[in-house]
This record gives sequence, structure tokens and C-alpha cells, in this order.
Amino acid sequence: MVKKRTGPVTAGVYIRQSVEKRDSCSLEMQERACRELCETRGWDVKIYRDSGLSGKDTDRPALQRLIRDVKNGAIQMVVVYKLDRISRSLLDLLNLLHLFSEHGVGIRSITETMDTTSPAGRAMVGIIGSFAQFEREMIRDRVRDNMLDRAKNGIWNGGVLPYGYDRRKTVVCVNGREKTVTELVRSEEEAENVLRFFEWFLEPQGAIRKTANLANAHGIRTKGGSPWGTTSMGRLLRNPTVCIADRDALEYFTKIGAQIVSPPSDFDGVHGILPYNRREGVRKTSRPRDVSDWIISVGTHLGIVPGKVFVAAQKKLEARKPPRAGTGSKGLLAWLVKCGYCGKAMSFGWSRKKGREKEYRYYSCYGRRDRLACTNRPVRADELEEKVLDLIRKVCSDREFLNTCLEVARQEIASQAGPLQEEERRLKKKAAGLENQERRLVDALARGNLPVDLVEEKIAALRQEIRAARARLEEIRDELEAVGIRDLDAEAVYARLRSFNEVFDNLDFEEKRALIRDLVEKVVVTDDRVVVHLYYMPQSLANGAPASVLAEAG
Repeated sequence: MVKKRTGPVTAGVYIRQSVEKRDSCSLEMQERACRELCETRGWDVKIYRDSGLSGKDTDRPALQRLIRDVKNGAIQMVVVYKLDRISRSLLDLLNLLHLFSEHGVGIRSITETMDTTSPAGRAMVGIIGSFAQFEREMIRDRVRDNMLDRAKNGIWNGGVLPYGYDRRKTVVCVNGREKTVTELVRSEEEAENVLRFFEWFLEPQGAIRKTANLANAHGIRTKGGSPWGTTSMGRLLRNPTVCIADRDALEYFTKIGAQIVSPPSDFDGVHGILPYNRREGVRKTSRPRDVSDWIISVGTHLGIVPGKVFVAAQKKLEARKPPRAGTGSKGLLAWLVKCGYCGKAMSFGWSRKKGREKEYRYYSCYGRRDRLACTNRPVRADELEEKVLDLIRKVCSDREFLNTCLEVARQEIASQAGPLQEEERRLKKKAAGLENQERRLVDALARGNLPVDLVEEKIAALRQEIRAARARLEEIRDELEAVGIRDLDAEAVYARLRSFNEVFDNLDFEEKRALIRDLVEKVVVTDDRVVVHLYYMPQSLANGAPASVLAEAG
């Protein structure tokens, strides 16, 4: 039961407007109505405002501040325009009511004319909260029904345009009514690149980062003209939209437990997959849903990647095992050694020569093995590994060399990242301004100050600009990742490298190999020398420095 208070009362006015903009009143209108009530009661006012956040849970900044102030005794009454502004979840609402009651804080609702300081008011909370939760669940069901309806008709839901496709407007008939929708159209040039990406990734030494690096080396850019990063490349490799709807795809999505809404006959080996409901919104980002929530249909667009290839890529992504766990199980440098003549990888293997009782380990060029006329001879694994380890130990003890690398790296990062960071700040400011314009238009629509058709048209245009700005922001984050933007702490880097000499000999085989792969990008071998390329070495040093800086061993 809420305790009676004497003395000054500070009211915490909580206002919220949801992402869906379904509210009948703006934040300003909610605040004005709540202030008027507080003024008539003589209460001091403290405002807690959550804009653009759903009431499905309590993970909201302003609401969490309100809860902290309740616990600290800073407010004595909570005032809301409607009870569902606090929460649309009945369980959350009852838990908050119990919390407020424990601290002697009541709740007043403007529109429901209820007061939890009275028994009748507390009883009404449960009833109204039940209807708020019921309304939220109805909205969710309507959205899901609409999603299923679009999926069954193969209609793209919009969003960030996937690489490999362009968009065009078309008219379709849904449930007897004509609708103008956006359709995906395969871009043949980008489609060829998508196939190359999957081919590169599925090579034995293939990985997301290596595929992104290869794409950048070939001058291939994302939709926005940015370099590929691990995030953007990983997203493309996982995107079912590029997968051809064939029998392999049908069997895969059925096996993993996704909901297939298209009949098997639609998996014709020509059109592409349309995935729905793969991610759910969490604040201003999103997170993957369980596979059982996925909705898989066959779209009207043409697929790019055969189902067998796409499935193989998904299995490799799901395994999350580095390539070194395969054939190079006894090669300390497996998948790192490259031929200095033809550029091919040098595979690890065993061999036994006549007159020798023991086998020996070696690395040999794929180009020589595949009869590509490469003249690079096989190299003894024990000798190569010993040389590379000696070089790493030497480099990890050279403070002057590390300081030079770090300083040049800082300069390179600053020159590349500076313009991107400036564009990122500008786009964030632009997106915030567009969102403010959208909120003002919604408020004007609620008050009836402007014609509905005009407001809806302007809101649609603003939302398109906002989506474009957010898509570019995502590309900028990938580009910043590609240039290696990070805080380079000289002491931290040096301490990590120095630890190599201190701990390496005490590690088991797999731990040693993992530590080497954290430091070494590749080992280039020719007949007369070995060059070790380190991840933290700036590109300008690697391109123009003498062999000693490149960590050369004869």
C-alpha cells in the first residue's frame, strides 16, 4: 500500500512516443497535459522523456532514470498521460507498480483518471494494463500477418538494397487490389562479383576477412562505393536473398527449421529466396531472431548463387573454425605460407625419402603441384618455422621498430579515417534533423493543422532520406573497419608483442598456432628468402621499406 506523504511533492512526469508513431498525441501534448495536472496540485515537476522507443519492455533510458529516482526518494508521484506510456507489458507494469508502492510513490494517469493511492485505482491498473498488452499483441500479430501476406506473394519488404541487385517500381495484384511495390532486379555486373565472393570464401584458405581484402584488391566496392569490410562481406555471404531457390536451398531451410511459405513447386532453380523476420529491432539496432522465426519464400527476382554453393558457405560460416583446423593439423604455419613467385598458397604435407626412416614435413606451392610451371621448390617445414619464429622473437623485442610502425600506422589511419569520421558526424546530424522534421509533421497531423495527404507524402519522403542516411552510416562503419580504425596504444601493443617471447614456449600446439596467426598476415617464400608480413605493420612501410624492416630471413 502506498504511504501517505506530507510536505512538498515532486512529480516525475514520464512521456513516451513509440517507434511506430501510432500514438494519438505528441510528446509535447503529453507533457503539457501532465504539467497542467501538477500545477493544479501544486507539485514540482521533473520530466522524463523517451522518444522513438517501444513500450514492449523497460529498457529505456528515461524510464530507468525515473526508476532510479524513485528508489532514491527524489520523486513522490509518477504522472503519465496514459498508463501504456509506462509499459505495454502487463507483467512489467505490475512489477513497476509494486516497486513504486514499496517506495511510497503513486501513479496518476491523465486519460484514465486513475490514482494508485486508492484501492480502486490500484485495481484499475491491472485491468488497463491487460488491455495495453492486448493492444500491443494485436499490433504485433497484424504486422506478422501482413509480413506473411507479402512473403506469399514474393514481395520484397524494402530496406537496405542488397549487393547484386537494383530496384524498380512495379504494380502487383494482392488480394484483388493493385499495389505499387518495389521489385529487386539483378545487376549482372554485381551478380558476377557475388559469385566470385562465394568462390573465394569457399577456397580452403578462404575467410570473410580474406574475401573482403580480395574484393578491395580487385577494385570492387560496395553499393555506396566504400571498401568492403568483414561486416559488410559477412552480411552478404549470409543473405539468403542472393540464393537461387532450388532443391538444395529448400532442403537446407527446411532442415534448419525455418518456416517455408512457398510451395515446393516454386523452388524452380531460377528465382531467388526472400527472407523475412530474420532480425528484430532492439533500441536503435537489431539482433538475429531464432531460425524457427524465419519466414522463407520465393521472390519474383532472379537468384544469383546456386543453392548448393550457398549451403556450403552457410555450413562453413556456422562451423566458425579457422582453416588451420583442416589439412594443416601439424603445420605451425599452415595457410599462412604463400609462394613468392606465383602467389599461390603453399600447402603443408608429409613426405618420406628413400633411405630415411622418418618422414619429414614440408610446404609446397599449389602452382607447382597443379603444373602451373611454378619453379618454387618445396621447403622443409621445421627449417621454415624455426626461421619465422626467430624473426618474430627478434621483432617483438625491437622497441624502436615497433614505435616506428605504430607512428606510421597512426598517420595512415588519421589520413584515411579523418574524412570518414567527419562524414559520419555530418550524416548523424542530418539524420537527427530529419527525424525531428518527421516528429513535427506527425504532431501537425495529430492536431489536424495540415492536410493528411500532404503530410503523409512529406513523411514518406523524409523516411526515404532517413533510410538512405542510415545505410550510408552503416557503410562508413564498414569503411572505418577496413582502414583499421582503432586506438593504438604503444605501451599496450608493445606489452602484447613482448609477451610472445615470454609465453610462446609454454603453449600447446594449437595455442602456438593461434598466437602466430594473431601476429602474422602471411609468410612469402622464394628460393632465397622468407618475408614475414605482420598485421600491425603499416602498408607504407611494407611497400617501401628495405627487407630488414619487412622482417626478412635469407
